[in-house]
Amino acid sequence: MLVQLKLSLGANVASSFNSVVHGSLVLNHAEDIAKEFKSAKATGLVLLPNAIEPSQWSESQALLAAAKFANLQHIILISTYASHASSLLPSGVAWAALEKEAEETKIPLTIIRPTTLMQSMLYGTWGESICGRNLSVSMNRARISFVHSLDVAEVVNHTMAKPASPSTTLHLTGPEALTWDEVASTFSRHLDSPVLLSKVPLWVVQPSLWVRGKNPDEIREIINLSKYYEAGGESEVTSTVESILGRPPISFESFVVANKSQWPHLHK
Repeated sequence: MLVQLKLSLGANVASSFNSVVHGSLVLNHAEDIAKEFKSAKATGLVLLPNAIEPSQWSESQALLAAAKFANLQHIILISTYASHASSLLPSGVAWAALEKEAEETKIPLTIIRPTTLMQSMLYGTWGESICGRNLSVSMNRARISFVHSLDVAEVVNHTMAKPASPSTTLHLTGPEALTWDEVASTFSRHLDSPVLLSKVPLWVVQPSLWVRGKNPDEIREIINLSKYYEAGGESEVTSTVESILGRPPISFESFVVANKSQWPHLHK
């Protein structure tokens, strides 16, 4: 998610969010960072961290402290749909804590919470499964309103270009909530061979994760992600993207058509 959004944002953003800080940041550097903000005449800060990565958590704290020292006018925090103090996901709990720290700066804050990115299908286990034409999931009733990273990036750009407003939270989704059967059917329509859908019980998944060398925290996140989806964590469809951008969000089908060359059949 993080890499894809950075690529989508690109270098063409016309806004006053023009301060770039390089290198490793720690909390006691906040005043120095604030000076950089002021010298760049920055008015706002966009944060796109990994909330469960300790080093990025510390850097985010330093940047939030610097934003307060520099009296910035606006913070945009790109969070996650799962963010909640009692989230099923450990990462969701971490994101909720980071959102709270951003709120405590008392700077006008826009929190952007996207659902799972469509681009997640290009990488990792999902990407490999699709290339193998056998998509394996541990869910039966889940519906997911996947959102395109370009839609998220354009909402961020739009928010950056606007004057700061009172603190708000934006929930971004795609145009429809898909079942896994619908996901597999979409791939089957547009790839060179059908994608089969396998539904594997969670009690089978956990031992396989141990065998693959996953640590307990990673296993908990993966297992609870299936439970989160199954409980309807991302089944909501909002009109936020269309109301901000003036066009419908990009569909999952359009995403698959545009990227079908990214899933070559591994066993052909």
